[in-house]
Amino acid sequence: VKRLSECFFLRETSRINLLINESDIYNELHDIVRNSLYYSRLPHLPIECIELDGIPDTLPILIEEIYSPTDQQSTTSILSSLNS
Repeated sequence: VKRLSECFFLRETSRINLLINESDIYNELHDIVRNSLYYSRLPHLPIECIELDGIPDTLPILIEEIYSPTDQQSTTSILSSLNS
């Protein structure tokens, strides 16, 4: 669990973003994390099993998204810009 928490991110965004393909954001985030000095130098756990705990190259990067409500006016303007 400790190892898993090293690569857990929280992203807060508007519900309107459910309509937008944001896969590039996640690809960029994964690249930044995978290439970071911190990530490549994660310390060994006091008790570990490489096969189960993983190494930096194989650890999952988790992103939890929290969608907040939007007001009607901003939703309408965003939707109209998407339709243009």
